[in-house]
Amino acid sequence: MESTILTEGTAKSVPAGSEFEPSPGIVAFSHLRWNFVWQRPQQFLSRFAEQHPVLFIEEPLYDLEPGREPSIELQEVQDGVVVALPHLPKGVRWEDSHGHIRQLAQQAMEAVNINGEFDEPVLWYYSPMMVEWSLDYFPASGIVYDCMDELSQFKFAPEGLIENEQRLLDNADVVFTGGQELYEKKSRQHENAHFFGCGVEYEHFAKAQDKSAAVPEDLKDLKKPVIGWFGVIDERVDYDLVRKAADLRPDYSFVLVGPVVKVDPASLPQAPNIHWLGGRDYKQLPDYCRAFDVCM
Repeated sequence: MESTILTEGTAKSVPAGSEFEPSPGIVAFSHLRWNFVWQRPQQFLSRFAEQHPVLFIEEPLYDLEPGREPSIELQEVQDGVVVALPHLPKGVRWEDSHGHIRQLAQQAMEAVNINGEFDEPVLWYYSPMMVEWSLDYFPASGIVYDCMDELSQFKFAPEGLIENEQRLLDNADVVFTGGQELYEKKSRQHENAHFFGCGVEYEHFAKAQDKSAAVPEDLKDLKKPVIGWFGVIDERVDYDLVRKAADLRPDYSFVLVGPVVKVDPASLPQAPNIHWLGGRDYKQLPDYCRAFDVCM
């Protein structure tokens, strides 16, 4: 099996003879890709990386030709955060890939374990499905389940998700939840559960108050008022509400910013005053907030 590091500087060695107590690394197992949408995992882990190196393991891509050797792609996305992306041959079933992914993850840990930070890392789970190939296989100083959503209620939820989450809850040292209702449910399943809600990165979005900054080009010519929203456009959006609001207020512009996933783009309600702009970089979102007259 091969490992590939796309960028240099993924780890820094310490001079021999120096007094050094390595901070334990964090190995994060995520169903969300680092470069998809900047949200809870990225907000937390990018901050943790200031003191604890982070290895962020994504779900595998089955993109290799049959017969090719599985490989792991490593990329330092910011100082202290390395993303590991397993590549497996096409046609390999999930249940048959566990051994391959485990070996690739081990390679990734060895590649970033310069000063012993990953001898016994903290295992930080966002994806319960990844316990199938990782739990009980790697030495750990602690196991964390950061439950950001009730994933079993999502469209196309994988088979076995509920059972794997229960196994994770049985083994986790601590559980965090992103919502109050999630906390109320998980606290009945784990004695050390804590509500740690999502919030707004104030300094970032306060940039929207800068009246001198430019309005995004794709909003300049829209009829006002502009009713705006941004987020992942999936099965949780109330599309009937969007359609009815646009019908009731034909002189208003309704703008929705975000990537479309798990729904057919052709099924989105269409009208002259509904504007689906697609995904935008997190850095650009304050500019869109500034241009919205009302933010949903």
